Amino acid sequence: MSITTLIGIGVFIISLAGLVKGSDMFSDFAERLAYHFKIPPFIIGVTIVSIGTSLPELFSAISANLHGATEIALGDIIGSNITNIFLVLGVATLFMKTTKLKVTHELIHVDLPFFVGSVFMIVLALWDNKFSQIEGLIAICGALLYILYTISVRKDMKNARILEEINIEHKTKKFSFLDIPKGGVGLLLLLIGAKYFIESIIITSAGFSISTELIAITLVPLGSNLPELSVTIRNAIRGKSEIVVGNILGSNIFNLFGVLGIAGLLGTLTASPDFFQLAIPTLIASTLLYFFITQEKEITRWEGGLLLLSYVMYINLAFNFLS
Repeated sequence: MSITTLIGIGVFIISLAGLVKGSDMFSDFAERLAYHFKIPPFIIGVTIVSIGTSLPELFSAISANLHGATEIALGDIIGSNITNIFLVLGVATLFMKTTKLKVTHELIHVDLPFFVGSVFMIVLALWDNKFSQIEGLIAICGALLYILYTISVRKDMKNARILEEINIEHKTKKFSFLDIPKGGVGLLLLLIGAKYFIESIIITSAGFSISTELIAITLVPLGSNLPELSVTIRNAIRGKSEIVVGNILGSNIFNLFGVLGIAGLLGTLTASPDFFQLAIPTLIASTLLYFFITQEKEITRWEGGLLLLSYVMYINLAFNFLS
């Protein structure tokens, strides 16, 4: 292994840590600021929190497009959605207090239709093996529509447990002017981390003689979803199943509509035909699997095990298709 490759691995780890920490700091600043201006906690929950968990994907996707490595942007976004369902949700079922992870009526009837719709729309957009600027603009409109729809629907859900959890979580966050430099540092970490994150992927993939697409759709989503995995496990242990399922759905929708839309708006995203032969069917399969296992408004440990097994099969397919 060359010195250049070792440096690339080191930069990858450090820049990923910078992305994660920057996302956490900037999201916390945005939440505190929103609560300071009397924005209702449920609006903060369905906008800033969902967007915040997607900040690493957003900044790395923008950086990848600017570097001309659009396959990394596509791999990270689509891979993050697949990883969220197969790995993050699967692991959550192992740490929950009860034998079943409850799914509320509100999540089934508010978030799930939008999630399935977002996947259907993105699959159609990627059918020609590219994602154009016009399609990016349409996706951004979809993200705005989701935020407005979710806010309007949940205004009438005053007694829903998920809203109670969001209220409790955010009422403890008080804004002070010391939060401003923290937010600035968080944004700076996101910008610098994203730049070197993409460069390290290009260097490392060349050093190991493997495709950037393989790293982008497997290792990169795993790294960028580590914070979400940690939060999910913590909430599963505490029995907050609505937060677990709701955050995954919200993050997936914003990944496809918001992150992919913004990245596509900067320039057409393309990848190899092999990438799309893997990514599109797996994205559809993960969505359908999630849709069917949530119809009974609960996810059992057995179903969680099925999700984890699907993740292992997905990684194996990725190496077969893209190595």
